[in-house]
Amino acid sequence: MSHIILRKPYILFNYSNVGYQSYFVDPEERALMEKMYFDINRLGSLRGQIEECEPVLRDADLVSFDIGAVRQSDAPGNTFHSPNGFSGEEACAIARYAGISDKLSCFGLFEGNPQVDPEGRTAHLMAQMIWYFWEGYAHRKGDYPFARKEDYQRFTVLIHEGEHELIFYKSPQSGRWWIEVPLQDQGGISNARHQLIPCSFRDYEEACQNELPERWWQAMKKGV
Repeated sequence: MSHIILRKPYILFNYSNVGYQSYFVDPEERALMEKMYFDINRLGSLRGQIEECEPVLRDADLVSFDIGAVRQSDAPGNTFHSPNGFSGEEACAIARYAGISDKLSCFGLFEGNPQVDPEGRTAHLMAQMIWYFWEGYAHRKGDYPFARKEDYQRFTVLIHEGEHELIFYKSPQSGRWWIEVPLQDQGGISNARHQLIPCSFRDYEEACQNELPERWWQAMKKGV
C-alpha cells in the first residue's frame, strides 16, 4: 500500500484499514497512518460491535478484503492464516456493509488458496461473503451523496458549553447517520463531497454525552 499512499502528488484523500492486529503491524507504519489522518481500526475495537465498521465502508469507493483477516478456524485456506481474526459471521457482515454502500464501485476478495483448503471451508465462506455482498447491493437506498440533506432529519448537539456545534443527519429511508464537517478547499480541489461524512448512532450518543466523536475530529484535522 505504500506505493499508493506515498506516491506524488498526494491526492489520496483517505485510506481506511479495518481489523488490523497490532502484532502484525510495524509501529512506524501505524504512526504514519495516524500522521496522515487515515482511518485505522484495530480488530479488538470492533469485537462485539462490528456495525461500527459500516460507516467506514459506506464512504469507500473500493474495498479489498484479504481472507487472511479471518481467523484460521473459519478460513484455513490462506497461506498466511492466523488463529485470530474476524469470524465468518463478521466477514459476511462486512461484505454486506460493502454491498449496501451507495458509493462503492469495486469489491474484491483476495488471498484464498485452494491448495491449502482441502475441505473447501474457505471457498464456502468466500461464496457466502459474495452472496451477502449482493444481498446488500440489492438493498441500496440511494442515500447521500445521491439524496439532498434537506430530506433528512437534522439533529444539533452543542459540545463543551457551545464551543462546538455538531450537526447530525439521519436518513428516513435507511436509518443511517451522517455528521457535518466544515472542510475547506485544498489546492483548488473542492472537498464538498466530504462535508457530510458517514457516522453511526454511537457517534451521536457520544456527542450527547459531551464527547467529540473521533470520526468528526479526524475529518476536521484533514481539513485544516
